[in-house]
Amino acid sequence: MDDIRNLLEDLQGLIEADDRQGLAALLEPLRVQDVAELFSELDSDAPFDVLFGLLDHNRQVRTFAYIDLNLQPQILAAFSPERRRAIVGELDSDDRAALIDELEPPQAEELIANLPAEEREDTRELLAYDESSVGRLMNTDFVSVRPYWTIAEALDHIRAANENGESVTASTSRSWKANCSTTCRCAPSSSASSTSRCAR
Repeated sequence: MDDIRNLLEDLQGLIEADDRQGLAALLEPLRVQDVAELFSELDSDAPFDVLFGLLDHNRQVRTFAYIDLNLQPQILAAFSPERRRAIVGELDSDDRAALIDELEPPQAEELIANLPAEEREDTRELLAYDESSVGRLMNTDFVSVRPYWTIAEALDHIRAANENGESVTASTSRSWKANCSTTCRCAPSSSASSTSRCAR
């Protein structure tokens, strides 16, 4: 906690000095969870568009996903239209739907309309479910493996996807073999399953 407080003081000082090189050097070695925590402590008028612009695109998306849902709309409002569209379009479908739930209807509709076609369709599909239903919590993304891969190759591929911040659902049912045709999908089934999300 002391480390975060010290980093926050350093971050605020660099923002006041408009030292973008110093800001980039401060943020570069931090985990996305720590960057998200720092950004969440800043005032609402902080230059979030500039700060996110100092991160590569993958870290922008992952950092935004770790920011508290209640704070995401005010940070989103500070973004340029291009950054807003790029980040929201790359969020997991369930995270994107949760964010849109927090927006005023005109803002939500504008954001959905500007999404790429596939993400727009996925988002509307999730929002069609009742807010308190399990369907609203679904993630429409999945990791696929080839039926001719060895188990080791399949697991390496799934681990790589998980390391990139993707959600992976591992099913313990026998449907793994039964569902293999051109691809095998790690999908929820009636048996017990678990979901994990990893980030650096």
